[in-house]
Amino acid sequence: EAALDLGRIGGSAVQPALSKALGSPDARVRRATALALGHAGEASAADTLRRTVETEKAEDVVAAAEISLGRLRAPGAKDFLVRQLRRESRWWDSVRLGALMGLGKLGDPSLASTFAKYTAPGYVQEVRIAAMTGWEGAAPEDPAFAADLRRLPSDRNRSVRLAAIQKLGKLHRAEDLPLLEALQKDPDPSVVVFATDGIDEYRSFAKTAAKP
Repeated sequence: EAALDLGRIGGSAVQPALSKALGSPDARVRRATALALGHAGEASAADTLRRTVETEKAEDVVAAAEISLGRLRAPGAKDFLVRQLRRESRWWDSVRLGALMGLGKLGDPSLASTFAKYTAPGYVQEVRIAAMTGWEGAAPEDPAFAADLRRLPSDRNRSVRLAAIQKLGKLHRAEDLPLLEALQKDPDPSVVVFATDGIDEYRSFAKTAAKP
């Protein structure tokens, strides 16, 4: 909690204490510190976070450092995080997940094809949803993104289906209304709710856009 609070305070004065806390024997403290360095907003923390990604043994700490590196938008962060996508994890693909979440903080349209790769079956649901979210933030107008979202409501993974339906509604495209209306007849009540919300959001958007 102290590390996270220092991150919220921010500024150069908190950097020495946070850097020292990265040496804590408690992985929970190191993870909180890695997150705090991203919130503190000091670009000088980027090198410390890169070293943490490269040397840290606890994969959840690595993931936290990757997220913070993306949040800082430091020079070279994109290429560094893209390289981390090749790393395998012992637990739940956490290193790849952290890299995708960090890349999502960049809002870089050139990453669209990178995110697209990780929405596919074969990756854990958290990775797939993080890839969808990153793609949404980087290139929401990408036709390939809309096409992917239209395919995913039939995915075998329920969480992926729901995330895709929710994001599809946020695109505000009239051509997606027939699919959302069809999903209102789905036996899964959560699918029905998400599809209905998407339709309502489109109608609200269209009504607002039509006003002079």
